[in-house]
Amino acid sequence: MTVPLYLRAPLQPVTRGPRGHAFAEADGRINDWPLTVTLTDAEIHIAFADRDGPSFAVDLSHVFKGALNEIEILLGLPERTRR
Repeated sequence: MTVPLYLRAPLQPVTRGPRGHAFAEADGRINDWPLTVTLTDAEIHIAFADRDGPSFAVDLSHVFKGALNEIEILLGLPERTRR
C-alpha cells in the first residue's frame, strides 16, 4: 500500500494532565527518561514521569482536519468546498 502523505500536527507544551476521556496509555522511554503517552478522545498527551516541567500534547482535531483536507484532494473535490 502506498502512503499518499504524512500528516503533521503541532506539538504543544502543556502544564496539565491529559484532556478528555482516556482510551489507551503506554509507558516508554526517551534517552532513559520514563514517560507516559495517553491517547484520549481529544489529544495525544506525552508526560515525563520522573521530572517536573511541561508535558506535550497533539490536538487530534489538527490531525483530523489535515487528513480530511488531503482525502478531499485525493478525491478531486474542488478547493472551494474544502475548509
